[in-house]
Amino acid sequence: MGILFAALMLTPGVSLDTAWPIIFVVFGITLFLPAFIWPSSRGGLAALFVPGTMILALGLLFQYSTLTGDWAAWVYAWLLVPASFGLGLLLAGKAGGWSRGVATFGLGIFVLSAVAYGLFAALMGEMFMKVLGAGLVVLSGILIFAAAFRKPAQGPDETLPEDDPIPPTEFPEISGSEEA
Repeated sequence: MGILFAALMLTPGVSLDTAWPIIFVVFGITLFLPAFIWPSSRGGLAALFVPGTMILALGLLFQYSTLTGDWAAWVYAWLLVPASFGLGLLLAGKAGGWSRGVATFGLGIFVLSAVAYGLFAALMGEMFMKVLGAGLVVLSGILIFAAAFRKPAQGPDETLPEDDPIPPTEFPEISGSEEA
């Protein structure tokens, strides 16, 4: 971090008044590195993708607000924080080889939050945000429409595989009640 501060201070035309969100961006990206540096431990280290994605998203949002002065965008921009959580879960689930349910849940949170952001941005944002928000809502509608015509991965008549990873729970027998 000290090297980053020094580089920002020594770069002509750059001041910390407008460049401070870069610290969040760099820190967020740094949280992605351990899973790639130690691939044998990727399953556990992929969990760092969740805070990494959230901190990266906050850095990008802060950078937008700092450069444009549009701090009023936080009225609806906060919806991108749960969207970044969902994206982090999606990435962690895929990269860490976690169960498919984690990635699906992350995708659901991401899509719902992004669509809500798009709606509010289209209604309340500056012109750039209105266009971006409307485009996001239209894109979401197209993707939902396309998903409706996709064939399901597993048909309704198929059963679970025989080697189900979750064995049935066996409960101990309870003998007759003992009276005192």
